[in-house]
Amino acid sequence: MSLLIDATNISSGGGGVLLRTLVQQDLDDVIVLLSENAVPTIEEQVNCDDRFVVCNPCSPLSRQRTKLLDEQLESRKFDRVLCFGNIPPLKRYPNVDVVTYFQNAHLLASLDNRTKYSIRDRIRYSMLRRAVKKLKQNTDWWAVQTPGIQIALSSSLGLSASTVEVFPFYDADALHRESTGNQSTRKEPHSFVYVSDARPHKNHKRLLTAWRSIAKEFSDAKLYLTIQKPSAPWGEAANVHYVGPLPSEHCNRLVANCEFVVFPSLLETLGLGIVEGVRLGCKAIIPNDSNFTFIVEPTDVFDPIDTKSIESSMRRVLMGESSSASQVLLPNRIGEFRDWLLR
Repeated sequence: MSLLIDATNISSGGGGVLLRTLVQQDLDDVIVLLSENAVPTIEEQVNCDDRFVVCNPCSPLSRQRTKLLDEQLESRKFDRVLCFGNIPPLKRYPNVDVVTYFQNAHLLASLDNRTKYSIRDRIRYSMLRRAVKKLKQNTDWWAVQTPGIQIALSSSLGLSASTVEVFPFYDADALHRESTGNQSTRKEPHSFVYVSDARPHKNHKRLLTAWRSIAKEFSDAKLYLTIQKPSAPWGEAANVHYVGPLPSEHCNRLVANCEFVVFPSLLETLGLGIVEGVRLGCKAIIPNDSNFTFIVEPTDVFDPIDTKSIESSMRRVLMGESSSASQVLLPNRIGEFRDWLLR
């Protein structure tokens, strides 16, 4: 089974991490069309692997993307194309099986009802939502990360449930290595970590508003954020450590040393930071959102648009009122996804 992976629209964020996890699997007969934006995330593989064809980043709706796909499909026979960036091809390829891996909840209006966007982003997401509906006939299969996304995508596009497969996955090997290496390391008491970028829907402003009250009440509590310190006044708060973006290995080490993972994001497809935190032994406090119920059994929950609710949740876990261990509910199906792609 020969496979072409279309990663022309992938960046160095969560999509890049998932792509890195996938290409670490035993995929011999594969070519990856990779946006140079994603190279930093999987640079080690790119530097020593001739399966990657690095290209300029391009819009999923651009002629450049179609040209790149055409060139690869004309140069050799592929049995399957995996579109790894949510959007099916702009045209139908009749002699190849096409799978679209859908991993962006922003493109589902039924889920994305609490995020405030700039005018530019509103226009962009509106165009992409229309494109997904228009281009759905150009893919044979869809793969998603959670049952919640499966239900929402099927409903939005009128898809048969049999054409939408659920394959959540993450780099369990890296988490196991870090967890094993830190067995003798005591977690820092009263420490919270939030692994994310700084996009508005990640909800740092409300988290930090809540944190200011927590820091006054619990002087030993610490909050670690993987963003640069915001220039806005709300970025000022005691006992906050802005560590900035970290390589995966360093990020896993930071999480493994913290007691709690807090995750106030308003919209997630999987919530990789939650899964990684729990697998590394953290107690998770997360939004009381129905989509997260498929992913993890948390220690505590809160309303992410209510700063008082976030504050109360952190206070409960610090005082031991909520102390049960968190548990990942979604299985890691990376092996099954690989086998399904190569069937």
